[in-house]
Amino acid sequence: WPVLMLGACLPKEIPQAIQWGVQMTVSSQEEILLIEDVAKKMKRHAEVHLKIDTGMGRLGCSPESAVEIVELLEKISKIRLKGVFTHFADVENHHAFTLEQKKRFRKALRAIAKVSPLPEVVHASNSGTLVYDRSIIGNMVRPGLMVYGVIPPGDRKANVGLVRQIQPALSFHSRVGYLKWVNKGVSLSYGRTFTARKKMQIATVTSGYGD
Repeated sequence: WPVLMLGACLPKEIPQAIQWGVQMTVSSQEEILLIEDVAKKMKRHAEVHLKIDTGMGRLGCSPESAVEIVELLEKISKIRLKGVFTHFADVENHHAFTLEQKKRFRKALRAIAKVSPLPEVVHASNSGTLVYDRSIIGNMVRPGLMVYGVIPPGDRKANVGLVRQIQPALSFHSRVGYLKWVNKGVSLSYGRTFTARKKMQIATVTSGYGD
């Protein structure tokens, strides 16, 4: 199965991605031109998925600029557009905002289809969508937390039938290494991230950031 790199592919990583056949996420014409240049020098083809930002606010081009990017991909020779996708920001809690994101994505897909056939893979649904929404756009889904048996928490009504089938794939265990009493106002840990609101007993657990 192909491997899709969901994060941004840094310039120094492009040769390895092309060599290993990793499909890269692109969000701009600049990224595409850089990948095209590297692929030409390597005399290889690169495969990419175009990400459209419909409301997540991280990677992704604007829906309005998606057509221009696809038109560029049509003109160059060393990049194959294998997919187009977006990501829902708060499908677990806000149905109205999710509907707006779907509307923006579908509009962008219609605009792309007018200048070029849609790529073979269109995807948008994450774990939260599968649990709380069930309305699938495209022909692929991207479960993340669900793969590990974790249900994304949310206020919307969940798909109970699906939730009942999901079991945790792993668990994390540690031990209490030390107990002590601290007075009100005492701060704890790096960055003093917790301050005792009253005299209280605290436990030190034998695990840390690396664990």
